[in-house]
Amino acid sequence: MVGDVLYAGSETTWRAGAHDGTAYLYNNIGMGPNLVSEWTELPNQWAGYFGLCGRLFSDALVVSQGSNPEFGSRAGAFFYRVDSAGNRTSVFSFMAPDTDRDVQGVALSSNRCAVVWYSRANSNDCQVLVFDLDRDANGFSGVTTNVIIPAPNYVAWAGRSTVCDGDLVAVGESRYSIGTNQCGRVRVWRIAAGSSSLIATLTPTDSYNGGNFGESVCLKNNTLLVGSPTVPGISNAQGCVYIYDIPPIGSPTLLKKLQPSAPAIGSGEYFGDPIAWDGSRIIVGSSGSWDRDGSGALYIYDASSLINVGPLPPRAAAGTAALVSGFVVSVSITDGGYGYTNTPLVRFIGGGGSGAQAVAVVSNGVVTAINVLNAGYGYTNAPVVVIEPPFIPSPVLGIAPMSFLSFSNLTVGGVYQLQQSVAWYWSNQPVSFTATSTTHTQIVAGVASSGDYRLALSPVSAQAFATAEVYYGFVVNAVVTSGGSGYVTSPAIAIVGGGGSNATAVANISGGAVTSITITSAGIGYTNTPTIEIAQPPDAVVSPKVLPVMRVDAANLAPYDNYQIQFKPAIGGAWGNWNGGLFNPTGVTNSQYLLVTNAAGFFRLQYVP
Repeated sequence: MVGDVLYAGSETTWRAGAHDGTAYLYNNIGMGPNLVSEWTELPNQWAGYFGLCGRLFSDALVVSQGSNPEFGSRAGAFFYRVDSAGNRTSVFSFMAPDTDRDVQGVALSSNRCAVVWYSRANSNDCQVLVFDLDRDANGFSGVTTNVIIPAPNYVAWAGRSTVCDGDLVAVGESRYSIGTNQCGRVRVWRIAAGSSSLIATLTPTDSYNGGNFGESVCLKNNTLLVGSPTVPGISNAQGCVYIYDIPPIGSPTLLKKLQPSAPAIGSGEYFGDPIAWDGSRIIVGSSGSWDRDGSGALYIYDASSLINVGPLPPRAAAGTAALVSGFVVSVSITDGGYGYTNTPLVRFIGGGGSGAQAVAVVSNGVVTAINVLNAGYGYTNAPVVVIEPPFIPSPVLGIAPMSFLSFSNLTVGGVYQLQQSVAWYWSNQPVSFTATSTTHTQIVAGVASSGDYRLALSPVSAQAFATAEVYYGFVVNAVVTSGGSGYVTSPAIAIVGGGGSNATAVANISGGAVTSITITSAGIGYTNTPTIEIAQPPDAVVSPKVLPVMRVDAANLAPYDNYQIQFKPAIGGAWGNWNGGLFNPTGVTNSQYLLVTNAAGFFRLQYVP
C-alpha cells in the first residue's frame, strides 16, 4: 500500500480451466475502497499464477508471472507506473525464453527492483536480476538492467522472501540445509558500479534444525531483520527475529535476537513471519500456527527501542501531488527527510501543466507539510514533487567498463533473443524483443568481443546437456540431462577434461532433441568426471560490432539539478567539460555511458546550480 492506493494479488484465480491469477488496484482506502483495475496480463496461461509476487513502492508496481513446464507456460515480470488515483500504465516486461525459468521472489525499493530468477533443471543456475528504476518528468518510466547476480545452490522456496534497499539485496532461503540441519540462511549482496559482491551468508547463531531462518526478511537503513518463526522460544511460544547491522565495510553484526517475553496466543505462536518496517514502527506477525489455522497476533515496536539508530543522516524529503480538474490542490508528504536548517525550495516537474507553486514547512529538521500557494493549471498527470535536499552532497563516482553492441541486418517483425557465450555453449540472457527496424543496439557489462554475444531469431533452439559416468578410469556411459531442441542432424560430441584421453561418443536425436548418447570409445586414465560438450543446435543468428564504453555511476545526487561530467587526460592537467556530459538526474543515482577509445584520464562531476 502506498498513500491511498492498495495493490492485492490473487495468484490462484481459476479462469477457463487455468490458474492464471489476477491483480487488483484500489484507491480511496481511507474513505471506502474503490476497485480501479482488475487484470491478468496473460489470461488462460495454465498455472501462470499472475500476482504471486507483487510489490508496490512509490509510483512503481511489479507483478510476477509464473510458469509450468507441463502446460508450456512461461514466467516473467511486468512493471507498471501507478498514479495517486491507482491508475496504472504499463512500463516494461520481460519473459522467460522457455518453461524452465520461473520467478521465485520480487523486491522493490525507491531505486531498484530485484527478481529471483531460477532454473528448475539446474539448481546452480539461479540468478538475482537487479534492475535500476528510471524516472522522467511523469515518474517511473522504465528499467535498466544493473547486474545479474549468480546465486547457485538453489533450494526449494528460496527467494520467496527477498528485499532490496539502497545498494543492498538480501534473499532468504528458509529451507537451506547444512548437512542434515535444515536451519535456513540469508545471502546478502552489495551492488556497486554495475557489479555485485556477496558480503555475507548469514545462518542463525543457534542453528536450530527446522527453524526456517529467512522465512521473512526486512531491510532498511543498513539494518536487516530476519524472521525464524519455528525456533523454540520462551514459555512454549515459537519464533524469533534476528536483527543485524550491515556496515559500509565489513561483515554484518548481530545486534539482537528478538522474542516476545510471553506468548500472546500460547503454543500456537509462530513469531517472525512476516516483518514490516513503516517509518518509526516495526511490525512483526505471528501466524497462529504453521498451517495458518489458528488465531494470530501482531507485535508493534518502536524502531528506536530495538535498534540504536543514532543520529539520522541528512536526506531529502519527498511528497506526491494530488490533482483535481487539472489543478494541483495538495501535496502529501511521503518522507519528511532529515537535517533541514532552512526552508527548502519546492518544485513541480512535468504533469503536462504549469504554474503550480508551493512552500515547505520545516520543524526540528523535518519537512512536516507542503502548502500549495498556486494550483497552476492544465495538469493531465500528477507532477513530480521535488523538495531540495538539506544540502548538496559531493557525488560519489564509480566507473566500469562496458561494451556497446551494434547489430544490423535484422528481420523486421522477427523476435530476437540475446545470447551470451558461456564456455562452449550459448546462454539466453533476459533480453528479447520484436525488431522494429533492421538495427538494434545493446549495452552489456564488461569488455566483450564480437564472438561473446549474438542475437538468435525465434524460434530459438535449446542447448542439450549430458553428464558422463566414469568407472575405473573409463567413460562408460553418458546421461542426457537436457535434450535441448532444434537439432536437425546428430551434433558433434567432445569429451573434455577429467584427466584422461581418447573417449569418444555420438549423439542420437529424435524430434529435434538429443535423446541419448552412445559411447564409442571409453578412453583411458580418467581420474575425474569429464565434461560432455554437445554442439549447439543451428540457429539464425546475427553477430554484433562492438565498441568500448565506460559507464560512470554517480550517487548522492540532488534530483532534477544539473551536473556536468568533466575529464582531464593527466593528473596535472586542466579539467574540461565532456561533450554531451551535462545531465539532469531524476534520482539520487545516475549512470552515463561514454564512448572512450584509446584514451586514459580522470572523470569528475561538477554541480551546476
